[in-house]
Amino acid sequence: MDEAIGGGYGESLYNIGTAIRKFLLHNRQDIILLSFSHFCEKETPVAALKDSLLKIIGTALVYSGRATAIGNVPLSQLAGKVIISFEQPQTNDPYFPSCSIAGTSGAFVNFRRMYAAANDINILLEKQHDFFTAIATSSIQKNDLVRLDWQLTQSSSEAPFICNDFQDEKLNPLVNGAILLANVINKNKSIIDHSLQGNRYLPGTIDAWIEDGTIHKKNKPNILYVDVAGGWITDYCIDLNQTALYR
Repeated sequence: MDEAIGGGYGESLYNIGTAIRKFLLHNRQDIILLSFSHFCEKETPVAALKDSLLKIIGTALVYSGRATAIGNVPLSQLAGKVIISFEQPQTNDPYFPSCSIAGTSGAFVNFRRMYAAANDINILLEKQHDFFTAIATSSIQKNDLVRLDWQLTQSSSEAPFICNDFQDEKLNPLVNGAILLANVINKNKSIIDHSLQGNRYLPGTIDAWIEDGTIHKKNKPNILYVDVAGGWITDYCIDLNQTALYR
């Protein structure tokens, strides 16, 4: 955390890799999709990252193939595997297919989504509703995974002042106090605070959109993408999988 004033660091690659390995060894019918984007070659060269992933997880548990789209791969070949995709041009390495975020793409996995880019729940609701309405009449390709992006983020005025409630202990207490006072006066919220607010709306809203036909079999989400996830979103995904929509 010493250098995390402008952001935060999550779990180590080793912890994530060993957790994936342990999960797949005990759940041989499940599939994990691990995607990487926003690279900083100076901090972590992609080649070194790939090498570490294969060593930690083990090649036997990593999907390897030459298919051009995830929808062309039989589930029997994906079961018990982790698909490690990178948001970069396609290479000849069968262990690391490409992924993208676009309307249409030639990547192995393409995430179809709409990012609200707002700290206002009403804007988030409007953009997600418009997204599912729009793709209801468009063609979903073999490489498309429909992703619900349920994220409230900070405004440009909030971000410089507050980042996940982190305060630097090296700063003068008066400076930290001034930042805290500015946040209170301007009602600035951290990404965590915004996410906790927005997450309260997710289950009820999705249930309502399924009920009124906004979400149906042709445009249903494959991924529910949230910040501050927790077990609640996993439970909700399991509940959705048991409904007629996903059968």
